[in-house]
Amino acid sequence: MNSKQKNLTLIILILVLVLFYVFTGGSVGISLDFGENELTISASDYDWVIPYDEIESLELTDLPELGTVIDGINNRTLCCGTWENETFGEYTLCADPRIETCIVIRMKSGGVYVLNYENSDSTKQLHQMFTDLLRSKS
Repeated sequence: MNSKQKNLTLIILILVLVLFYVFTGGSVGISLDFGENELTISASDYDWVIPYDEIESLELTDLPELGTVIDGINNRTLCCGTWENETFGEYTLCADPRIETCIVIRMKSGGVYVLNYENSDSTKQLHQMFTDLLRSKS
């Protein structure tokens, strides 16, 4: 391979990587770990631990107007971190904004977490499973 071919191959590779990043938003998705006593939500460089006994309520609803990111990530496929909107005030968000359904977790302390997972159907199933899990813990 001559130097022109190597340069062209390198340029194509860089272009493919840039396009991948643009179309995926650079996100790696949302990971949920249901432990014995707590839920751990992970996305990108963020992790939140939610003890089951500190949850006041779970609600399945349409994804609200997200509002403004205070500290976190805001791209096409992942919005996470600390946000503020008219519905919740300051809250923690971990959601794919393309998914219309979300779970709102209200904490006894007054905090609010909003999340969704994979797609609307998976989010609905997750809500049911999480509700059943919390019932079994009480």
